Amino acid sequence: MSQPKTADTLELLVEAGRLLSSKLEVGDVLKEVLQLATRLVSAKTASLLLYDENNRELYFDVALGLAPELLSLRFKIGEGIAGVVALGRKPFVVDDVSQTTLWNPRVDHQSGFKTRSMLAVPMLFKDRLVGVLEAINKIEGAFSPSDVAVLESLAMQAAIAIENARLFVRLREEKSKLDSIFKEMADGAVLADQKGRVLLANPAAVRLTQGSASPFETLDQVFDGFEATPPLRGLADSSTPHALDFIAERRHSKNLVLAGKALRVDLAAKRATSDGHVETARLLIFRDETEKAREDTLKRTFLSLISHKLKTPLTSILGYAEILSDEGAAARADDPETRARLRQKAASAIVSQSKYLSSLVDRLLLYVSLEDPLRPSEMEIFSLEEAARQALQGLAEWLKAKNVQIVEDMAGQSPVLGNRNFLRVAVKNLVENAVKFNTHSMKKVLLRLSREDGFVLLSVQDNGPGIPPEEQERIFSRFYQVEPSFTGQTEGWGLGLPLAQRVARWHGGRLSLNSRLGAGTTVTLALPLADTPGNAR
Repeated sequence: MSQPKTADTLELLVEAGRLLSSKLEVGDVLKEVLQLATRLVSAKTASLLLYDENNRELYFDVALGLAPELLSLRFKIGEGIAGVVALGRKPFVVDDVSQTTLWNPRVDHQSGFKTRSMLAVPMLFKDRLVGVLEAINKIEGAFSPSDVAVLESLAMQAAIAIENARLFVRLREEKSKLDSIFKEMADGAVLADQKGRVLLANPAAVRLTQGSASPFETLDQVFDGFEATPPLRGLADSSTPHALDFIAERRHSKNLVLAGKALRVDLAAKRATSDGHVETARLLIFRDETEKAREDTLKRTFLSLISHKLKTPLTSILGYAEILSDEGAAARADDPETRARLRQKAASAIVSQSKYLSSLVDRLLLYVSLEDPLRPSEMEIFSLEEAARQALQGLAEWLKAKNVQIVEDMAGQSPVLGNRNFLRVAVKNLVENAVKFNTHSMKKVLLRLSREDGFVLLSVQDNGPGIPPEEQERIFSRFYQVEPSFTGQTEGWGLGLPLAQRVARWHGGRLSLNSRLGAGTTVTLALPLADTPGNAR
């Protein structure tokens, strides 16, 4: 094969630049460089060694598909022909490698290839060593000065292409990491341009705002139905400060409070708008702060809540107590029979409201006592069925007044080790909840006992409206009840489920909930089966 003509060489170099600039994978660049090197200087083959800056060594890249023996070879700077080229950063030409002491035959020994002549040039990028390119065994004659110049030109282009490919790989890896973080982060994240058009939105943003699965197009769609302070469209404006806190609140359906920060960022392209300003975007990071807002409100209104809950029965008690006194209405009644009826009604109301007031206080005290790890308690082995029936017996009059149908499926042995009073109160709360929050005209509650994996399970099932999915964790928070707009919120502390859950955990058990809208709710109390003679756990 004859030496390429100058015009052909220039054309090959132009083609080399085009080919190398089109490659974004390091392996593809390296392979293309080797093919171009052999063509440009009419060599039998070529090799390429990359520079390891940390260890100051040259090595063959795995992307070249070489034998494992060659991949294990490394050359120190100054060692062998390639090492000398790397150290001096100047080309090296040898027509017969056996005539120079710099030649290291290790590569030939490992590959079985016979090297006769070699042209080696450094690959430099901004005066930084990238590697060494070698053309091996000139097909006709010896390597000429023009070969050196051509291979140096290729080496320069190769160094640029390798660095660009490496940069692309790093960017791709970083993008992959950022994409993973962006997708997996619990906080919602939305990137919007100055006109409020959404450029990016992660799954958490869709979930938190309960948007559709399709990509958001505008901030208005992201926060549709929310009242934002300040307005979100204004946040995208480049004239606003670099960072702004915002709150977006939705009051319909169920209350939802999203709080976050809007950061101003310059777009990567640094595009300038028609008026000369650099185009910017807004990155909105937000999370569900509904529970925190509720807790903050609870802290501010706790005393008001306590006084309100206690004032209702106290007002009734005081009012009827006045009737019983000689200064009350009963004393002024002329008819003794009317006076007697008033006093009887007053006495009944005082007893009823006093019991209700006492139950409120007892429930609050019991919940607080369960938070104390040093609390004294009476532990005994008894039947969970027995505790459940005692709870139903205590609610008999109330259930009758509410016209509730109770269905029992509680046959079988159910021994547990625990505090009978704690569990009786827990079951009582579960039954009360199944009734109080049931808007069905024909209320029905099913109590079922079963055994599973060493646990006794007591399930309380109702035929109520069910609990929205987003509320199912929150209802275990103390003093929390689902909005009245959904259930017709009734009296009580909002401690029923939290107390029952705390009782379950106190006994080494658990409380679980299964609910679907329109299909009722089932709450299951699972307690460890007690070790008794003949009882196989």
